[in-house]
Amino acid sequence: MTEHKEKHPHSNKSEKQIDKQVEDSFPASDPPSTGGTTKIVPDREHASKPHAPADKPAHR
Repeated sequence: MTEHKEKHPHSNKSEKQIDKQVEDSFPASDPPSTGGTTKIVPDREHASKPHAPADKPAHR
């Protein structure tokens, strides 16, 4: 029986070629996502209080 070996599609590229292609692709057009807060939610204490209109100062 003959043993069949698969060939990686990029096996003909050297490490230097791959490194160059990686360097040329940066900086990426989109910055990496860092996660964290995606929206701001008011504190529960302040959420029940009515908001003062922008043209009138809030009374404290």
